Amino acid sequence: MADIKNDNYIAIQGFMVKELGLTGNELIAYALVYGFSQDGESKFKGSLNYVAEWLNCSKTTAFNLLNKLADDGFIKKTEKLINGVKFCNYSAIKPNDEELEKIKAKKQDRKEKEKLERSLKKLNTHSKNLKSRSKNLNEGVQKVVTNKNNINIKDNINDNISKDNTSINIDGEVHTSFSEKPTARAVTRDEMLLKEKDMIDRFNNICDNDIDNSAICDCVKDGFKMYMQLYEIYFHKVHPILSDKTLENVCFVLSTIADTEHGHFDADAIYETDDKGITVLQRMINDHFIREHRESTNYSITHFANAEYLGKLANRFIEM
Repeated sequence: MADIKNDNYIAIQGFMVKELGLTGNELIAYALVYGFSQDGESKFKGSLNYVAEWLNCSKTTAFNLLNKLADDGFIKKTEKLINGVKFCNYSAIKPNDEELEKIKAKKQDRKEKEKLERSLKKLNTHSKNLKSRSKNLNEGVQKVVTNKNNINIKDNINDNISKDNTSINIDGEVHTSFSEKPTARAVTRDEMLLKEKDMIDRFNNICDNDIDNSAICDCVKDGFKMYMQLYEIYFHKVHPILSDKTLENVCFVLSTIADTEHGHFDADAIYETDDKGITVLQRMINDHFIREHRESTNYSITHFANAEYLGKLANRFIEM
């Protein structure tokens, strides 16, 4: 397909904005494909260069955007091998109401994941700086050795940290609203993701019923979901499914974080958003995953949701 000419145009129709909710380059790319395939039989066979020129972006960005539209279900991608070279054709899909709801839910999940990844990137940069400072401090401390008793101060410090940060389990049986009858086959990943979604929904309902402050309620629910996502990122598996009783305990602990011993911070400070859109609770969750724990710690949220441990974590992020 030739380059764009001055009299070429793309027609953006109302349903693309109002019904499909497309914006920006996604809207332009969809309208471009739709213009060539709206009869239901034809396909868009233009090159990536052509798409990139319309979007005023690189070929890589154009390729990723078309794949995103295909993954979401707005367009259909067809691949063909001609003389060993792969060619891609695209046709627009006009989803019905049910399909559109699924697409919107999928897009929202992706946006939340992308937002989480951006937040994690900022938090990890901050954590690396802290680790670098800690390393320099430990290297200095390591040189101070008592020759008489041959005691390494660094080892003592690390032992104390390990003792202080050992959290207590909130025990609870594993349970979901799905059938738990034993089966001969292994549970698939898709089934585990459904169980996890059910657990998150149950946790959200518990929070809605038990937490009066709406801002704290939203923060705790977001924190719980972030914890589930981080668990999967770090361990490449779904978090263990918890019973309602255990979820109630987790909800209570996460919504009542306070420093009753020293009074270094107000409880509300844990749930407030900073200028980067990140709460102290989110920083605490990230810090929990990047720091070293004893081998017995399995990183379940039941280990994290310990009042004494959370109080110590909070003091790392709140100015006294």
